[in-house]
Amino acid sequence: MVIKAGRPLEFGRRIGALVREIRALPPNAAISRLVRRTRPRSAGRGKNLLQFLTDQQAATMVVPDDRTIVIERIRDELGDWRVCVLTPFGNRIHTPWRWPPLRRSSPPAVLTSKSMSTDDGFVLRFPDIDAPPDPAPLLPKPIARRTWSSANSVRPRSFAAKFREASARALLLPRRRAQIRAPLWQQRKRAADLLAVASRYPDFPMILEAHRECLRDSFDMPALLDVLRSIDEGEIQVHVVDTPKPSPFAASLLFGYTGNFIYDGDAPLAERRAAALSIDQSLLADLLGEADLRELLDSIALSEVEANLQLLGENQRVRTVDVGLHDLLIPHRRSIA
Repeated sequence: MVIKAGRPLEFGRRIGALVREIRALPPNAAISRLVRRTRPRSAGRGKNLLQFLTDQQAATMVVPDDRTIVIERIRDELGDWRVCVLTPFGNRIHTPWRWPPLRRSSPPAVLTSKSMSTDDGFVLRFPDIDAPPDPAPLLPKPIARRTWSSANSVRPRSFAAKFREASARALLLPRRRAQIRAPLWQQRKRAADLLAVASRYPDFPMILEAHRECLRDSFDMPALLDVLRSIDEGEIQVHVVDTPKPSPFAASLLFGYTGNFIYDGDAPLAERRAAALSIDQSLLADLLGEADLRELLDSIALSEVEANLQLLGENQRVRTVDVGLHDLLIPHRRSIA
């Protein structure tokens, strides 16, 4: 399973702020600002975008932005409920946000439900219920977020892919002939065998590394917790609405939802059979910590690494014309080759 990189939270907030600002302007001023800031080829595109936002407000009464989240509930053609959470905050937040509510909701039938996320929100499907789904599981209390933001947020398929990659980097999946590339299905099979043994030991290093990559590299759990905190403090408002048909924002999201699952049966067998693994929560907490890892990086160390990679370090300066220049060009020649 390949997890696409989503937009950063900062970029998503800027998009939401732009939506909020142009919605507060008169139509002509809003179009002028769109033409000036986004540089479309014609004012017609600005009018279309403004009309798109107007249609969204007519359908849901508010438009998602950096200060407003819209939870839209719609019945599909089979009578099942679909919940569209519309935010501009990016897929790195939406992906882990959409998984735990399916495990905590009732009835148990929704545990087999499908979900999908993009940079503009995520979709949850709730089959076999009559009343509209309760939005409370989507907005957990602070006490529940500690476990929500841990290994419970890792999906089996994404974990299996990260475990396979980490094991390959650690040379735990050797090839008998190093010069020949092993087929992907054989790599999946070998990784699944290793995973079956490693799952007996929650402190196995590759299990910890796979969880770390899922929670910190593929996703942005600190940013998700920051958004949930803003909701608790009233900085971000949540608007829940039931609509007879999808709003423009939700329609775009549901179009991707249909395409995402139309060939769902073609998923690799090894990844379909991957089960959620248990992990020692204390070990994971020691590995990830409570603080954002980006805050632990030393700016001086980063500057030294950057200088060394650019061959600008103190020990990398050219001191002679012939030998020094030759040594300086060797790394570049190897990288080009």
